[in-house]
Amino acid sequence: MSVFAAADEFYSNDEYDRAIPLYETHLQQQQESLGSFNVENISDMSRLASCYFNSSNSNSSTNKKEDLDKAIALNEECFMKAKLVYGDCHPSTLSTMYGLACDYATIGDYAKALSLHEYCFAKRSKVLEVSHRDTLISNAALCELKSKMAEIDEKKKPETPYNKMKTRDLIEL
Repeated sequence: MSVFAAADEFYSNDEYDRAIPLYETHLQQQQESLGSFNVENISDMSRLASCYFNSSNSNSSTNKKEDLDKAIALNEECFMKAKLVYGDCHPSTLSTMYGLACDYATIGDYAKALSLHEYCFAKRSKVLEVSHRDTLISNAALCELKSKMAEIDEKKKPETPYNKMKTRDLIEL
């Protein structure tokens, strides 16, 4: 079994602490032999970023913040490389962009997340069509983020007698 296959096996069983070192070894070997801008390496780096992200959300992680920081750094690098190798509108670049936007939303960097989600949705709508699964996923993520941002804005509003009232109270007025 190859190092990558073993890492994938651990990943699929949610054993991220065992998968990460294998993905890192595989990626290092691939970069040494193929170069860091090889298509396969970008994909492998994205898989490692995903593993770190999932690890940061797992109960077994002892370094949640560190794992999330590594996931974001890897996804930022993947995005930059994907743009250079594939171009701005390639589905692989858009997938990387989507992942990075989700990472930013997770850490509460809503401005960056919103910008990337909007751009990703617009490009996917044109490149993949509006009814494509990835476009629909982007739209759902964008709507969810906007809803979350609206909730946060609502909580920041100063309390007045009017915004304390429920809709039915306003109707009865």
